[in-house]
Amino acid sequence: MVWLGRLTGLCALCLFLVNRAGALAADDTPPERAILTAIAAQPLTQALAAFTSSTHLQLVYVSQLALGRNSQAVAAGLPATTGLAQLLEGSGLDFQFLNDRTIKLFERPRAARVPAPTPRPESGGSNASAADSLEEVVVSATKRDEFLSTVPMSISVLSPEDLEASGIQGIGGIAAVTTGIEYDFSSQYGPGILSNIAIRGISADKGDATTGIYVDDTPIQTPHTTFGNAYPATFDLAQVEVLRGPQGVLFGRGAEGGAIRFITNEPSTTTASQLYRFEVSTTDHGGTNVEIGAAAGGPLVAGALGARVSAWYRNDGGYVDRIDPFTGAVIDAGANRSASRAVRISMAFEPNDSVRITPSFSYQSMNLHDTPVFYAAPPPSRAGFLENGKLLRQPAVDDLTIGSLALVKRLGSVNLTTITSFVDRTATATVDTTNVAGIVYFGGFGNPLGRAFPTSYADAVPTLLTLHQIQLSEEVRVASTDSTAPIKWLGGLFYSRLRQDSTQDTYLIAAPQDPGILDDDYNLITEISAFGQARWSLNSYWSSGAGMRAGWLESHGISHAAGFAGGANRRGPTGGAA
Repeated sequence: MVWLGRLTGLCALCLFLVNRAGALAADDTPPERAILTAIAAQPLTQALAAFTSSTHLQLVYVSQLALGRNSQAVAAGLPATTGLAQLLEGSGLDFQFLNDRTIKLFERPRAARVPAPTPRPESGGSNASAADSLEEVVVSATKRDEFLSTVPMSISVLSPEDLEASGIQGIGGIAAVTTGIEYDFSSQYGPGILSNIAIRGISADKGDATTGIYVDDTPIQTPHTTFGNAYPATFDLAQVEVLRGPQGVLFGRGAEGGAIRFITNEPSTTTASQLYRFEVSTTDHGGTNVEIGAAAGGPLVAGALGARVSAWYRNDGGYVDRIDPFTGAVIDAGANRSASRAVRISMAFEPNDSVRITPSFSYQSMNLHDTPVFYAAPPPSRAGFLENGKLLRQPAVDDLTIGSLALVKRLGSVNLTTITSFVDRTATATVDTTNVAGIVYFGGFGNPLGRAFPTSYADAVPTLLTLHQIQLSEEVRVASTDSTAPIKWLGGLFYSRLRQDSTQDTYLIAAPQDPGILDDDYNLITEISAFGQARWSLNSYWSSGAGMRAGWLESHGISHAAGFAGGANRRGPTGGAA
């Protein structure tokens, strides 16, 4: 069997529209926080640290930019933007707000000596400055905002523009364009069931996950089950960060191979922004695909309260026809059609310049009408069409709800961050296991084509799968904020409690009262851990770091199993602590 990983064929009609408005740019008005204490003229490195402490704004810049430069004196009470401009006067540096609370410093481009220009036709566009052409990427892979070029690890970052340009609709697309990621699933079951994701080849089909999956600071990876991980929709994201290599210190035991972080667009208390998206396309010998999404956010109370709301829907027309395996007649054209929807609501509350509280809620549902698995041989009777001759339709539904509450408190030269998260996932699927059951359990159905081939619909063997996961997690961490300090450190505590229930019911459709496999598993996993990390910058090129995570894990489970495929009925608890 072969699964078609990407829609192929001629796109007869494709309309794509994306609009972003109101995003904070270099010439936008930034939040006007006042400088609380006067800053004396001094070496620029110390002056910038004093500015950060006084305004509670964060500065990101390459450290060598400040070396050998001095600042100007700045009086108390000035607006932050005016004061920073005055502080940098004569230094050759300029600044730009990346978001409401983060400022980027860069060196002004020097004017080159060139001959007098010759007249040229006018251009309809504006020329980008040198500073714009050398745009730095800010990541939070180390649980603090830093320039990508200064973080000592292998990271790939996909911006919203990257996602749109590559036509990425989910984790499969992210893996396809990112080096070092493998994403696949069982060709017997189809997507979402027995799926596997690995970074740098580190994977496991049992036990703990080896790749951490995060939505902002909320972990959503879980131990392996018949279903794989859930993955968020890629609409209204600020960026996707792929961290290659072990991330156990900061992201725990489920990130041995690496981590993937989906960073959402945060609500702003100062700037309004909108995003909308619409796409229509068709697939050769397939159905019509429609995608529509919209997001909007901005201040409700200027400088104190903001909100952002997004909604997204996508319907993918099928391109695999389910046929009657005995007659070849089409039973369900485009059977692998699917519908996905997502909604997210988040708010930001800033009672003062040192506190930010961000509650958020998101819900998404992925609904697959039938599997995209199709037969590679024999070739279909209709040239160009893909056909699936399974006896049963194989639908799958996966619903994911995430609620979180994040609080950031600035305490002088450190930030205190707490994240409380709740994850609720429910998944169901039907799998046609007729072929494998015919070989393993029934000795064949008497079909001359082979033991795996049925002779009537009464030979069908469905497997019904369910999964329900509820996870509560809490993280508290304290991190240094001075980006110019030679030592940067972070420490924290993490707590997680996961309830995971799964069932499997396999039976001959003609005799449902006599199960082949009847399996119910109920597990409760509790984890408590403490972690810390420090990095010492020896100079602008070399740094040394160390980190450690220590934890306690307890797992309790109850399993009920029955059916003739297991050989005997059994029931018993499992569990342990580590």
